Amino acid sequence: MISAVQLKGHTGPLYVLCAGAQSGRFFSAGSDGFVVEWDCATMAQAGKVIRVGEAVYSLHFDRENEILLIGTSGGKIHVVDFRTSKELRCLEVHSKGIFGFYKLDEGLKFMALGGDGQTSLWSYPDFELLNSHQWHGGKCRELVAISSSLYAMATSSGELIVIDPLLSIIQKRFEAHSSGMTSLAIHPKKPILLTGGRDAHMNSWNIENDFEKILSMPLHNYAIYDMSFDPSTTILATASRDKTIKLWDASSMELIQKLDFHAGGHTRSVNDLLWISEKLFVSCGDEGVIVVWSLK
Repeated sequence: MISAVQLKGHTGPLYVLCAGAQSGRFFSAGSDGFVVEWDCATMAQAGKVIRVGEAVYSLHFDRENEILLIGTSGGKIHVVDFRTSKELRCLEVHSKGIFGFYKLDEGLKFMALGGDGQTSLWSYPDFELLNSHQWHGGKCRELVAISSSLYAMATSSGELIVIDPLLSIIQKRFEAHSSGMTSLAIHPKKPILLTGGRDAHMNSWNIENDFEKILSMPLHNYAIYDMSFDPSTTILATASRDKTIKLWDASSMELIQKLDFHAGGHTRSVNDLLWISEKLFVSCGDEGVIVVWSLK
Protein backbone atom coordinates (compact mmCIF):
# COMPACT_ATOMS: atom_id res chain seq x y z
CA MET A 1 0.00 0.00 0.00
CA ILE A 2 1.19 3.50 -0.86
CA SER A 3 -0.13 6.69 0.74
CA ALA A 4 0.32 10.25 -0.53
CA VAL A 5 0.48 13.61 1.22
CA GLN A 6 0.52 16.83 -0.81
CA LEU A 7 2.62 19.81 0.29
CA LYS A 8 1.70 23.24 -1.07
CA GLY A 9 3.34 26.63 -0.82
CA HIS A 10 5.01 27.35 -4.14
CA THR A 11 3.19 29.49 -6.70
CA GLY A 12 4.38 27.90 -9.95
CA PRO A 13 5.81 24.77 -11.54
CA LEU A 14 8.48 22.90 -9.56
CA TYR A 15 11.58 21.55 -11.28
CA VAL A 16 13.98 20.22 -8.67
CA LEU A 17 14.27 18.50 -5.29
CA CYS A 18 17.39 18.10 -3.15
CA ALA A 19 18.28 16.42 0.15
CA GLY A 20 18.15 18.89 3.05
CA ALA A 21 20.25 19.87 6.03
CA GLN A 22 18.96 17.07 8.26
CA SER A 23 17.70 13.55 7.77
CA GLY A 24 14.09 13.62 6.59
CA ARG A 25 14.35 17.14 5.23
CA PHE A 26 14.57 18.30 1.61
CA PHE A 27 14.61 21.42 -0.56
CA SER A 28 12.28 22.26 -3.43
CA ALA A 29 12.51 24.97 -6.08
CA GLY A 30 11.00 26.03 -9.38
CA SER A 31 9.58 28.87 -11.43
CA ASP A 32 8.67 31.16 -8.51
CA GLY A 33 12.34 31.67 -7.62
CA PHE A 34 12.04 30.42 -4.04
CA VAL A 35 14.04 27.60 -2.46
CA VAL A 36 12.03 26.07 0.38
CA GLU A 37 13.10 23.51 2.99
CA TRP A 38 10.53 20.91 4.10
CA ASP A 39 10.39 18.38 6.93
CA CYS A 40 8.88 14.95 6.25
CA ALA A 41 8.31 14.41 9.98
CA THR A 42 5.90 17.34 10.24
CA MET A 43 4.83 17.42 6.57
CA ALA A 44 5.38 21.19 6.65
CA GLN A 45 7.96 23.85 5.82
CA ALA A 46 11.05 23.66 8.02
CA GLY A 47 11.49 27.42 8.20
CA LYS A 48 14.19 28.18 5.65
CA VAL A 49 13.09 30.07 2.53
CA ILE A 50 15.64 31.58 0.12
CA ARG A 51 14.68 33.83 -2.79
CA VAL A 52 16.89 34.29 -5.86
CA GLY A 53 14.56 36.26 -8.14
CA GLU A 54 14.34 33.93 -11.14
CA ALA A 55 13.32 30.36 -11.86
CA VAL A 56 15.50 27.66 -10.27
CA TYR A 57 16.47 24.60 -12.34
CA SER A 58 19.00 22.89 -10.07
CA LEU A 59 20.12 22.53 -6.45
CA HIS A 60 23.01 20.95 -4.58
CA PHE A 61 23.45 20.98 -0.80
CA ASP A 62 26.78 20.26 0.89
CA ARG A 63 25.87 19.12 4.41
CA GLU A 64 29.45 19.13 5.66
CA ASN A 65 30.07 22.79 4.83
CA GLU A 66 26.39 23.83 4.84
CA ILE A 67 26.69 25.40 1.40
CA LEU A 68 23.72 25.49 -0.97
CA LEU A 69 24.30 25.84 -4.73
CA ILE A 70 21.35 27.23 -6.68
CA GLY A 71 21.29 27.14 -10.49
CA THR A 72 18.86 29.47 -12.26
CA SER A 73 17.12 29.67 -15.61
CA GLY A 74 19.32 32.64 -16.55
CA GLY A 75 22.57 30.72 -16.04
CA LYS A 76 23.54 32.12 -12.63
CA ILE A 77 25.00 30.00 -9.82
CA HIS A 78 24.14 31.36 -6.39
CA VAL A 79 26.40 30.15 -3.57
CA VAL A 80 24.53 30.47 -0.27
CA ASP A 81 25.72 29.95 3.31
CA PHE A 82 22.80 27.94 4.65
CA ARG A 83 23.53 28.81 8.29
CA THR A 84 23.04 32.52 7.69
CA SER A 85 21.03 32.41 4.41
CA LYS A 86 23.53 34.92 3.00
CA GLU A 87 24.81 34.75 -0.55
CA LEU A 88 28.57 34.23 -0.64
CA ARG A 89 29.06 34.40 -4.41
CA CYS A 90 27.09 34.72 -7.63
CA LEU A 91 28.91 32.91 -10.43
CA GLU A 92 28.08 34.00 -13.98
CA VAL A 93 29.61 32.03 -16.84
CA HIS A 94 26.64 30.39 -18.54
CA SER A 95 24.22 32.19 -20.85
CA LYS A 96 21.33 29.76 -20.29
CA GLY A 97 19.88 27.68 -17.46
CA ILE A 98 21.91 25.50 -15.09
CA PHE A 99 20.61 21.92 -15.15
CA GLY A 100 22.79 20.26 -12.53
CA PHE A 101 25.79 20.28 -10.17
CA TYR A 102 28.23 17.41 -9.65
CA LYS A 103 31.08 17.10 -7.13
CA LEU A 104 34.32 15.78 -8.66
CA ASP A 105 37.90 14.99 -7.63
CA GLU A 106 36.96 13.82 -4.12
CA GLY A 107 34.89 16.95 -3.52
CA LEU A 108 37.64 19.44 -4.41
CA LYS A 109 35.86 20.53 -7.59
CA PHE A 110 32.33 20.77 -8.92
CA MET A 111 30.89 20.90 -12.41
CA ALA A 112 27.83 22.82 -13.54
CA LEU A 113 25.81 21.71 -16.58
CA GLY A 114 24.47 24.48 -18.79
CA GLY A 115 21.59 24.89 -21.19
CA ASP A 116 24.05 26.70 -23.44
CA GLY A 117 25.79 23.39 -24.19
CA GLN A 118 28.70 24.17 -21.89
CA THR A 119 29.97 22.74 -18.64
CA SER A 120 31.93 24.82 -16.17
CA LEU A 121 34.46 23.37 -13.72
CA TRP A 122 35.05 25.16 -10.40
CA SER A 123 37.37 24.70 -7.46
CA TYR A 124 35.61 24.01 -4.17
CA PRO A 125 35.07 25.60 -1.74
CA ASP A 126 36.79 28.77 -3.06
CA PHE A 127 34.75 28.82 -6.32
CA GLU A 128 37.44 29.76 -8.80
CA LEU A 129 36.66 28.95 -12.44
CA LEU A 130 39.07 26.28 -13.69
CA ASN A 131 37.66 25.85 -17.19
CA SER A 132 34.52 25.84 -19.31
CA HIS A 133 33.92 23.61 -22.29
CA GLN A 134 31.44 23.58 -25.17
CA TRP A 135 30.36 20.00 -25.98
CA HIS A 136 28.17 20.80 -29.05
CA GLY A 137 25.32 18.49 -28.06
CA GLY A 138 22.57 20.92 -27.14
CA LYS A 139 21.66 21.39 -23.50
CA CYS A 140 23.79 19.49 -20.99
CA ARG A 141 21.05 17.80 -18.98
CA GLU A 142 22.52 15.25 -16.56
CA LEU A 143 25.78 13.58 -15.53
CA VAL A 144 26.52 10.22 -13.86
CA ALA A 145 29.80 8.53 -12.92
CA ILE A 146 30.58 5.29 -14.77
CA SER A 147 34.13 4.87 -13.40
CA SER A 148 36.63 6.72 -11.21
CA SER A 149 37.45 9.13 -14.04
CA LEU A 150 34.73 8.81 -16.69
CA TYR A 151 31.21 10.23 -16.67
CA ALA A 152 28.23 9.86 -18.99
CA MET A 153 26.42 13.08 -19.92
CA ALA A 154 22.90 13.34 -21.29
CA THR A 155 22.22 16.04 -23.88
CA SER A 156 19.04 17.51 -25.32
CA SER A 157 20.18 16.50 -28.83
CA GLY A 158 19.87 12.87 -27.77
CA GLU A 159 23.59 12.20 -27.81
CA LEU A 160 25.24 10.42 -24.91
CA ILE A 161 28.73 11.82 -24.37
CA VAL A 162 31.24 9.87 -22.28
CA ILE A 163 33.76 12.34 -20.89
CA ASP A 164 36.67 12.88 -18.56
CA PRO A 165 35.33 16.11 -17.02
CA LEU A 166 38.59 17.10 -15.37
CA LEU A 167 40.48 17.02 -18.68
CA SER A 168 37.54 17.94 -20.97
CA ILE A 169 38.23 14.84 -23.08
CA ILE A 170 35.55 12.92 -25.01
CA GLN A 171 35.92 9.15 -24.70
CA LYS A 172 32.85 8.31 -26.79
CA ARG A 173 29.70 9.93 -28.13
CA PHE A 174 26.69 8.38 -29.85
CA GLU A 175 22.97 8.89 -30.37
CA ALA A 176 21.02 7.31 -27.51
CA HIS A 177 17.59 8.81 -28.26
CA SER A 178 16.79 10.42 -31.61
CA SER A 179 14.27 12.87 -30.14
CA GLY A 180 16.39 13.98 -27.18
CA MET A 181 17.55 12.63 -23.83
CA THR A 182 16.05 13.75 -20.53
CA SER A 183 17.37 11.45 -17.76
CA LEU A 184 20.18 9.09 -16.74
CA ALA A 185 20.79 6.45 -14.07
CA ILE A 186 23.39 3.82 -13.27
CA HIS A 187 22.05 0.42 -12.29
CA PRO A 188 23.29 -0.16 -8.71
CA LYS A 189 23.96 -3.88 -9.18
CA LYS A 190 24.90 -4.25 -12.85
CA PRO A 191 27.36 -2.50 -15.24
CA ILE A 192 24.42 -0.94 -17.04
CA LEU A 193 23.65 2.68 -17.90
CA LEU A 194 19.98 3.61 -18.22
CA THR A 195 18.88 6.52 -20.41
CA GLY A 196 15.44 8.09 -20.58
CA GLY A 197 14.22 10.07 -23.56
CA ARG A 198 11.56 12.30 -24.98
CA ASP A 199 10.44 9.20 -26.86
CA ALA A 200 9.14 7.80 -23.52
CA HIS A 201 11.58 4.88 -23.78
CA MET A 202 14.25 3.70 -21.39
CA ASN A 203 17.33 2.33 -23.14
CA SER A 204 19.88 0.09 -21.40
CA TRP A 205 23.59 0.16 -22.34
CA ASN A 206 26.34 -2.29 -21.38
CA ILE A 207 29.15 -0.16 -19.94
CA GLU A 208 31.65 -3.04 -20.10
CA ASN A 209 30.96 -3.81 -23.77
CA ASP A 210 31.48 -0.38 -25.35
CA PHE A 211 27.91 0.72 -24.54
CA GLU A 212 26.20 -1.96 -26.55
CA LYS A 213 22.42 -1.48 -26.43
CA ILE A 214 20.83 -4.24 -24.38
CA LEU A 215 17.21 -3.18 -24.22
CA SER A 216 14.80 -0.48 -25.38
CA MET A 217 11.60 -0.40 -23.37
CA PRO A 218 8.60 1.99 -23.43
CA LEU A 219 7.99 3.06 -19.84
CA HIS A 220 5.62 6.03 -20.22
CA ASN A 221 3.46 7.88 -22.74
CA TYR A 222 5.67 11.00 -22.86
CA ALA A 223 9.19 12.09 -21.89
CA ILE A 224 10.87 10.42 -18.91
CA TYR A 225 12.13 13.28 -16.73
CA ASP A 226 13.72 11.30 -13.90
CA MET A 227 14.84 7.78 -12.99
CA SER A 228 15.84 7.02 -9.41
CA PHE A 229 16.68 3.84 -7.50
CA ASP A 230 15.57 3.49 -3.88
CA PRO A 231 18.30 3.15 -1.19
CA SER A 232 17.80 -0.63 -1.00
CA THR A 233 18.27 -0.79 -4.81
CA THR A 234 15.20 -2.99 -5.26
CA ILE A 235 12.90 -0.38 -6.83
CA LEU A 236 13.37 1.96 -9.78
CA ALA A 237 11.05 4.97 -9.77
CA THR A 238 10.43 6.87 -13.00
CA ALA A 239 8.74 10.24 -13.50
CA SER A 240 7.20 11.52 -16.70
CA ARG A 241 5.58 14.36 -18.54
CA ASP A 242 2.57 12.03 -18.82
CA LYS A 243 1.68 13.05 -15.21
CA THR A 244 2.57 9.68 -13.69
CA ILE A 245 5.20 8.02 -11.54
CA LYS A 246 5.88 4.33 -12.05
CA LEU A 247 7.61 1.92 -9.68
CA TRP A 248 9.53 -0.97 -11.27
CA ASP A 249 11.24 -4.07 -9.93
CA ALA A 250 14.92 -3.15 -10.34
CA SER A 251 15.92 -6.70 -11.31
CA SER A 252 13.13 -7.79 -13.66
CA MET A 253 11.82 -4.36 -14.75
CA GLU A 254 8.29 -5.57 -14.12
CA LEU A 255 5.84 -2.81 -13.24
CA ILE A 256 4.96 -2.75 -9.54
CA GLN A 257 2.59 0.21 -9.46
CA LYS A 258 1.54 3.33 -11.36
CA LEU A 259 0.98 6.47 -9.27
CA ASP A 260 -1.26 9.12 -10.80
CA PHE A 261 -3.79 11.70 -9.58
CA HIS A 262 -6.18 8.89 -8.62
CA ALA A 263 -3.57 7.81 -6.05
CA GLY A 264 -3.18 11.36 -4.73
CA GLY A 265 -0.48 12.31 -7.19
CA HIS A 266 0.12 14.90 -9.88
CA THR A 267 -2.23 16.46 -12.42
CA ARG A 268 0.54 17.80 -14.66
CA SER A 269 4.09 16.84 -15.64
CA VAL A 270 6.17 15.14 -12.92
CA ASN A 271 9.65 16.66 -13.06
CA ASP A 272 11.81 15.28 -10.25
CA LEU A 273 12.05 12.50 -7.66
CA LEU A 274 13.97 12.19 -4.40
CA TRP A 275 14.22 9.14 -2.15
CA ILE A 276 14.24 10.10 1.55
CA SER A 277 14.47 6.51 2.82
CA GLU A 278 13.64 2.99 1.63
CA LYS A 279 9.96 3.58 2.38
CA LEU A 280 9.63 7.29 1.60
CA PHE A 281 10.14 9.36 -1.53
CA VAL A 282 9.12 12.79 -2.79
CA SER A 283 8.02 14.07 -6.20
CA CYS A 284 7.32 17.51 -7.66
CA GLY A 285 5.58 18.75 -10.79
CA ASP A 286 4.27 21.49 -13.01
CA GLU A 287 1.15 22.15 -10.91
CA GLY A 288 3.45 23.43 -8.13
CA VAL A 289 2.68 20.60 -5.72
CA ILE A 290 5.07 18.32 -3.82
CA VAL A 291 3.86 14.81 -3.04
CA VAL A 292 5.36 12.74 -0.21
CA TRP A 293 4.84 9.04 -0.94
CA SER A 294 4.96 6.46 1.87
CA LEU A 295 5.42 2.78 0.99
CA LYS A 296 3.86 0.47 3.56
